[in-house]
Amino acid sequence: MNENKDAVFIIAGLAKSIIGLAERGNEIALSVVQEATHNVAEYILTLSDKLEYNENYIVLAGN
Repeated sequence: MNENKDAVFIIAGLAKSIIGLAERGNEIALSVVQEATHNVAEYILTLSDKLEYNENYIVLAGN
């Protein structure tokens, strides 16, 4: 899958279904969503460090 040039689009296309399953209580889907959320947060923190941003420049909100 990683060698496929459309891999990002294929994987992203699963997001709506996985989130729906997680909302209905599917533990595996919930785990996938939680892991993805953690990875996005880590990416944001790493990027803000590299750009030398601090809390004065970034506001994060979630629901």
